[in-house]
Amino acid sequence: MAYVSAALLVYGTVGVAINLRLLPLLFEGLRGWAGLRAAWDAPVAWPWLGSLQAHYDALPWLPWAAWLVGVALLSLSSPAARTTEGVEVASDADRQSRPRWLVPAILLALVLVAGYARMAELWPQSYGISRSPYDDEGVYAGASQLFLQGIMPYRDYFFAHPPIAALSYAPAMAYHFTQWGSPTSFMMARYLSVAYSLITLALIFLVGMRLSGLWGGTIAGALWSLDGRVVEINRKVMLDGPMVLFSCAALLIYLQVRPTLSDGVKTGSPKRPFLLLALAGGLAALSALTKIAGVACLVAIVADLVWLGLDNRRQPKASFPGLPTQLWGIGLGVLVTVLVVVGPFLVIAPSQIARDIFFFQLLRPSDGLIDVPARMADLSASLSNALTLIFAALGFILLTAWLWRWRVPGAWRVVVLWTFFSLLLFTYSRSFYSHYYIQLAAPLCLLGAGTSLL
Repeated sequence: MAYVSAALLVYGTVGVAINLRLLPLLFEGLRGWAGLRAAWDAPVAWPWLGSLQAHYDALPWLPWAAWLVGVALLSLSSPAARTTEGVEVASDADRQSRPRWLVPAILLALVLVAGYARMAELWPQSYGISRSPYDDEGVYAGASQLFLQGIMPYRDYFFAHPPIAALSYAPAMAYHFTQWGSPTSFMMARYLSVAYSLITLALIFLVGMRLSGLWGGTIAGALWSLDGRVVEINRKVMLDGPMVLFSCAALLIYLQVRPTLSDGVKTGSPKRPFLLLALAGGLAALSALTKIAGVACLVAIVADLVWLGLDNRRQPKASFPGLPTQLWGIGLGVLVTVLVVVGPFLVIAPSQIARDIFFFQLLRPSDGLIDVPARMADLSASLSNALTLIFAALGFILLTAWLWRWRVPGAWRVVVLWTFFSLLLFTYSRSFYSHYYIQLAAPLCLLGAGTSLL
């Protein structure tokens, strides 16, 4: 079984590196460093990697699935290795030796860098309003404007997104409300999008710290701050920003309670895991109720929870909440959130909301990039996000080596699951546009934190 596990892990790791274009991007980066190419040029394809790349791009989910199966087989063949669960969390000695000001100082520096990168093209308002306009911005800003006027989605007009999509930018519209909107309201919405991205940065930083300590959090936060494609998307009034924010918040809460659900590190574990699981489920539901692709984080958390429950059955002396209780916690959070958010719209427009959100999305013709390999190629269509892709691929390679040593994935597993389910939506949804990259950007930045395992 160990040999099969090793083969699956190698197959998966090679596939991820190929999907993320590790070798071509490293080569292009070295050429750029030497001044042999312009920084804005698109990466050059390597013909001798063509057949291998075509194999993995045709089924991009396959290497991730193979890796996860390899992890399962590895844990089955190493039943005693679970004592290392939680080793990715920074040790108490490391925390005590670290100056108390260091973490907030690093986070503040990352926020300042990220804020400058995003606001440089948006300030002053007279300049920022004409920068890189996108038609969907008018849809989402307009929906929030109409909501403040009492004009409800689904009942009063067609709206193809969940309810939070119509509320996400209402605070910006309320700040300078006018009956028909204004350039100032629109720019307030763009600034709110930047604020969402900076909150997401803080959450990614904290999740990275949970995974691999201060260095991991710093790397993950720096990648989110400097990723050119993320920066561009964060300057626009888009749903992807709040969607990713809620997903990262759900993941952070889940990682706070996760040690109590296994036989790993118990020190500092929360006393009310059920309530925290409900909160994580509620936040993950908010992500899906902002944009349907947000469901990937919820599915990843549930899958990891079930996986933990199956692992825990092999530890009869361990004390932790049973799997049904854990699932009830997640389910309660999801149910309450759905009832609060969707309930009013189900009362005023029950048939319209099902028609607009579900049947339209399922039955409409495909648009944008339709070919799956072309969607994978879009990941590296420019060099603006090359750093994220390189660090994610290298982090995944180092994570595999770390996993083989410790025989247990720890909290990294839920990040890989999140990437896996996000990739499924990324490649097999009925429509695809360049800004969908942000669905993968957050988990890729977290995988980049794996480079701190070196």
